[in-house]
Amino acid sequence: MDEFAALDDWEDIRVNSDDDDDAPEQALSSDTNQKRDRHGFMLSEEAFLELRCYTAKFLYEYPNRVERWRKLLGSQQLLDNNPGEYKRLLGCEDQLQFKVVRQIRVDVSRTFPESTFFKDIDGDSRLQRILTAYSIRNTEVGYCQGMNYIVGFLLLVEAEHNNTPGIKNPLTAHELEEIVFWSLVCIVEHKLFNKGYYISWNNMFTLKLDCLILKRLTKQLQPLVYSRISEFPKCPIYMVLSASWFITLFIDSLPSEALIKVWDAYVFEGKVVLFRVAIAILRMCEDDILSASD
Repeated sequence: MDEFAALDDWEDIRVNSDDDDDAPEQALSSDTNQKRDRHGFMLSEEAFLELRCYTAKFLYEYPNRVERWRKLLGSQQLLDNNPGEYKRLLGCEDQLQFKVVRQIRVDVSRTFPESTFFKDIDGDSRLQRILTAYSIRNTEVGYCQGMNYIVGFLLLVEAEHNNTPGIKNPLTAHELEEIVFWSLVCIVEHKLFNKGYYISWNNMFTLKLDCLILKRLTKQLQPLVYSRISEFPKCPIYMVLSASWFITLFIDSLPSEALIKVWDAYVFEGKVVLFRVAIAILRMCEDDILSASD
């Protein structure tokens, strides 16, 4: 059985498209009257109203942001379906190659160095354990730089929620690690999110493909920015932007207030949000880009 089947509940409301590869470009259409589902596909009026009712019901059932994220990512269901799996993976640490262990340790020390959570509350050890467990679970991906920011951010969000006064059934330290681990699994492995970004053996083909999509969208929606960037053909600007923004899900690029909103949209609609945010940033920085000398 597909362990991500629960995330595909809304597949039946897709219309007017049979090709997933067109989703990012479709979702950035300039026609503001078009109504789309969480994947960026056009909706009929009836389906749009159905989706609005579903969304309102969902927000009522999950008023808390962290609980919504768990539900939409699918991490809570994976945790429930795989009891004890995280602990078992931690017991297999000796299976990791030394170079992977060393890289994780190096990157853990670089993750949110100013945060008291990682300095004083054992956050760095939690981060290292989660990355280690995932590297053992998915040998095809192993560990990829950028995953440390995703796990670190999720740990901060979950810990803040867990320490909220009056919260019902707060998680233990181990349970908090588990839910973050399964959230990482969903982000890295499910097609709706960042599946394919972190696989090094195929030279990160999916990330490079999305880099080309971002370039095409920039040409279509920000022609002046595109023309200016094209003046520097030897500099792989789109690849640099894609790697910086998409691999880390903007975690090291946006202020926390904006980042939370981006993630609200990302867990609800999927990877298509990354393209929207990227184009929005290029639009906001258009004057600076056009006046840049190098």
